[in-house]
Amino acid sequence: MNQDRYCIAGSDILVIDDSPTNLSLLTQMLSEQGYNVRVAPNGKLALQSASATPPDLVLLDIMMPSMDGYEICEQLKADERTRDIPVIFLSGLNEALDKVQAFAVGGIDYVTKPFEPLEILARIENQLRLRSLQLQLKEQNAQLQLLLTTSQAISKAANIDSALKVILSKVCQTIGWDFGEAWLPNTQLKALVSSRGWYANDSSLLPFRQHSQELTFPSNLGLPGRVWLSKKPAWIEDISQTDDRSFSRREIAAAVGLKAALGVPIIVGDRVSAILVFLHKNKITPR
Repeated sequence: MNQDRYCIAGSDILVIDDSPTNLSLLTQMLSEQGYNVRVAPNGKLALQSASATPPDLVLLDIMMPSMDGYEICEQLKADERTRDIPVIFLSGLNEALDKVQAFAVGGIDYVTKPFEPLEILARIENQLRLRSLQLQLKEQNAQLQLLLTTSQAISKAANIDSALKVILSKVCQTIGWDFGEAWLPNTQLKALVSSRGWYANDSSLLPFRQHSQELTFPSNLGLPGRVWLSKKPAWIEDISQTDDRSFSRREIAAAVGLKAALGVPIIVGDRVSAILVFLHKNKITPR
């Protein structure tokens, strides 16, 4: 199995069906291929599960009590957290109108029961590959926008310090993060000192900002120091799972509800002119 297929096989799939037999069959079949499988026997549990931890793909039966598959799909597509998740309908209904309605509510594919295991596995893998490509394109677009915003702000400013406030606010709003701060090398180039900071009308983040202004970071200490030394971006998925050397502000971050962190170097010529650190209140897994 090559690496690309392994990444697809590790995907999280939510199976929604009121039949215990179907749930058991699909769970066994998908688990054997390396997928992480979750099941839901009704629409209410399915929507709660998908909203709490969005899966990479949904397999959805149509004929279920209380809430049928069409309504479940409509609600998934109405929620910003789940609207982009591909939904494959699995149904015993084989009429053209049933399939038309499935696609009309947002389904991406339709497989008629009883299905051939190899067929459904191929369709799942195909949709996961398409989803992976879409996410990569979205990430690349965000990176290009980030680069463009940063470059424009620096080129228009008299110096990098005066550009930082604009950069931090625009980047946070572009990538949807809650807090941004900048660190600059001191005059002796021995440590990073706090410069600008930005957060949007959230006074709960003020203690974190005030704490940061009292700190300095030598090379390779803390997230800013590690990015300074490596000249490469660094990501922390969950700050609470790090040690003090990796993120010395763990306690104050936890107190104000910050969980994920991203450090980005601003390089002018061959020198790091600033380190930008962005933080989010949710744990975020990089894709």
